[in-house]
Amino acid sequence: MGVLDKNIVYAIVVAGGDEIAQRLPIGVLPFGSNNNFATRIFPKRELEVERYCEASMAIIANKYTLADVIEVEQMEPSAQDVSSESEEGSRDGNKNVYVLSDLKWGVHSDVDRLKSKYWYFPGPLKEYYCYLKKVLFSDWPIDVQASAELSPPCDGCRNCYTPKETEVKPKAEKSVWWWPTDNRKASPPTKPDPRLQINNPECGETYRKEISSPQFNIATVPKQDSECQAAALEVTVSPPTSKSQLLTERLSSLHSESLLVSSIHLEPKTENPCYLMDNEKFEVMPAKFTLLRDKIKIFKS
Repeated sequence: MGVLDKNIVYAIVVAGGDEIAQRLPIGVLPFGSNNNFATRIFPKRELEVERYCEASMAIIANKYTLADVIEVEQMEPSAQDVSSESEEGSRDGNKNVYVLSDLKWGVHSDVDRLKSKYWYFPGPLKEYYCYLKKVLFSDWPIDVQASAELSPPCDGCRNCYTPKETEVKPKAEKSVWWWPTDNRKASPPTKPDPRLQINNPECGETYRKEISSPQFNIATVPKQDSECQAAALEVTVSPPTSKSQLLTERLSSLHSESLLVSSIHLEPKTENPCYLMDNEKFEVMPAKFTLLRDKIKIFKS
């Protein structure tokens, strides 16, 4: 796809799953078998058609909001996306990846990746069969292990504040032939952002944490109040589990540790097949995950 002309294209509507939405995140319709990003915007309802109508009407009514993304900075030159769609892009060198919803790493993501191969099993049987294979044929424990360097979230202070880029339009010169001086009114001075007066000693500080878990997730935090809530990523670490728990409970009833961070530098120590980022396969690699606040504009009623 080439560069879109802004004078011709006014909006982009995406009908598909996460792998499509991460390329053109403008208008998202809740289609596709896996569309976590659309589920975050338009929660599931009793009738699926209500979600489709809500998403469509937001586009028609031209109502939009800002959404966060996760910037994934690859820390090794050889790291690249292992999906077939990324092979062409990797020729141009390593580029940062931007995630719209979450990263999954562990037994759940392996099952989500493999269960489509057993489409001939009815209903939830194919998912249970994948868990059974993990229990019977995988080395135990099946925990993923990594060393993580985390930075706590910050509401905004003088250390991390970045002024928004605004387009400065030059004022038109006013020619007044009967008056030799320039009588244009000066623009009122802009008020300094109050965050410049805040000093947060924890901003930019890091701490290390060793991770050993059957399932490790990184996700954006849904914004309840964008003015009060700190920009944060939610890191979820599932506790160790037994084989019987994995088959009967699938980790759903276990209490997972949840951490709020602004960024995390992850150094994997196990050779798990892949990450799932927006339900797309990526090679397991050392990477830094950073939250970018309000970076894309999406249609939402």
